Amino acid sequence: MKNIITAIAIVIVIGLIGFFGPFKTYAPTQIPISTSTPIAEVEGNTSTTTKLIIKNNAESKLVEDLKKTWINYVAAAKAHDIEKIKNFSYAISGVCENKADEKLCFDVMDKLVKAVSSLKMDEFTNLWYDDKQAILLTELKPDFVEGNPGFYQPRILFAKKDGAYKVLAVMPEWGRFANKKLVKEAEISDFLKRAILDSDKDGLTDMEENCDGGEGYGTIKGCDKTSIVKNDTDGDLWWDGIEIYFR
Repeated sequence: MKNIITAIAIVIVIGLIGFFGPFKTYAPTQIPISTSTPIAEVEGNTSTTTKLIIKNNAESKLVEDLKKTWINYVAAAKAHDIEKIKNFSYAISGVCENKADEKLCFDVMDKLVKAVSSLKMDEFTNLWYDDKQAILLTELKPDFVEGNPGFYQPRILFAKKDGAYKVLAVMPEWGRFANKKLVKEAEISDFLKRAILDSDKDGLTDMEENCDGGEGYGTIKGCDKTSIVKNDTDGDLWWDGIEIYFR
């Protein structure tokens, strides 16, 4: 284990449930966090999230449209309606394109519906977006994983295709939690703040983009660094935290 612990059972959905499994990026697959410091010390810090400020009716409509797209996507999965899912998904997985794998496709749909059943759309009050992609997020939710304090922040990712935002991925249990065995109690609060910080709001934390394995662990071997101040490091118009799902 490292200093930071990612939330367990994070579900990734690419198009129609491309695959299930641990969240993987260029950065650490398990970012270590630990702490016995009361979580309340960190709870009040909202500087790591960008709250949506509704400037006009168009922005307000975008939020509602994204939520509606997600709700329709889940409803189509629940109904095993592949054709409808195509209307709301950025891409369809091979499992569901191949009619011979229909049972497997339906099984994956059912797993998705179960995995996201606890998400409440009225809790998604944060939005990062431009004209090609968007990320809906909840507020940071203090919690514990196996006694290790930290935060959950469920998020839904969208990418624009054919002029409309489509579901790209969902992480209903995205989170970062401190490993109490590895971080000194006095340092827990600051450590957690850094572990959840996403300066450029691209979907990857600064620690992930810096390939930072946590204090005492240095740079993660084989990890490709991306910018923490520029959300599109390679200039292809896709954010770093969105582009990883295309790869």
